[in-house]
Amino acid sequence: MEKLRGRYAGIFILTAYFVLASAITDNRLVVMVFEVASGLSVIGIAWLFYPLLKKDNKGLSKTYYLIKWIEGSIRPFLGFSCWFVYKAFVE
Repeated sequence: MEKLRGRYAGIFILTAYFVLASAITDNRLVVMVFEVASGLSVIGIAWLFYPLLKKDNKGLSKTYYLIKWIEGSIRPFLGFSCWFVYKAFVE
């Protein structure tokens, strides 16, 4: 089970770096999709690590989980808001 958890965490970590696509492309739709994928990956990483961190320090693991949920929720919101601002002012 730990190997599988590690593999999924690695996949989530790699997909969390999709946000770097904004430096490669000017396509706002691609950037928005990558922001959403990155936010979901951040939440997925926290979800996978929570049981491991809970063994050592329950309070700290809850705080980490909450902070990552906030971060993961903000990323898609910012991705969508950037898309709507772009649509409103550029086109």
